[in-house]
Amino acid sequence: MTPLRLSSRLLRWLFVWTFLAGFTVLVPFVPSPAAASIPRQILIESSYDPEVEFLEVATRINGARTWRIHGPDLSGSFGALQGIGGLEPTIRESGNQVTALINDVYGHAAATIEQGSGALTWNAVRSSDRRPLRVICAAQLIACMIERYFNFCDMLPKTDGLVAVPLGIQSKKALLEILGCGLRFPDYFGSNWDAFEECLRDLSWLPNGNLTIRHHDVPLIGDPSGAKTYLLILRDAVKKWQTSTEHHLIVSFPLGDKSAVERLLET
Repeated sequence: MTPLRLSSRLLRWLFVWTFLAGFTVLVPFVPSPAAASIPRQILIESSYDPEVEFLEVATRINGARTWRIHGPDLSGSFGALQGIGGLEPTIRESGNQVTALINDVYGHAAATIEQGSGALTWNAVRSSDRRPLRVICAAQLIACMIERYFNFCDMLPKTDGLVAVPLGIQSKKALLEILGCGLRFPDYFGSNWDAFEECLRDLSWLPNGNLTIRHHDVPLIGDPSGAKTYLLILRDAVKKWQTSTEHHLIVSFPLGDKSAVERLLET
């Protein structure tokens, strides 16, 4: 066992390597008034399987040890991928607390399942193959999505292929009749969500060019489930036509209705 000490003006580190027990590191600690109750140093000890490279079997933090129970790796065999994807539960020695884990395709813990209650808790941090991804909350994802697929403004230039959805549309039947007429859906259009989605993703009967669905408010606002279904169909259609050379679909709402669209998609 050979200690190596490195020091700087503010921090002091201690690294210790042991052949079988694994890697031990003394984590530096910078004192602050807000952290007066935290230990001035945190000792983390990791123990590895001597027969499987990088396979960590236990972690001890300031003397409190947690065991890591491994099943088959992502490859289906034990240890072939150094434990990636095989971590099933952890067992904390103090209290014998067992926590089951759900791994993603990279072997990171995507969620935990609490013993007894079975409560599922998703990890707020998502990871790529090598690093954590920036944490983005659901509201941020919704905001990014609607700005990518929907246009929010109070004025649109006059253009060919414009279909206007007037104020106060509260029934699916009325909404689909307006869109079916404006987009010249074929006679076999069945006036239901599946048929609407199919026709909106086809449009082979229309000449090539831009198509704009301009809403004067959010239709079906009194039916949140129906309104959300409608918005998701529009989103997928816009996404589908974004890379097309035949049509370009624009879906527009008044600027003041942006928050209403966000709330519907968050539900």
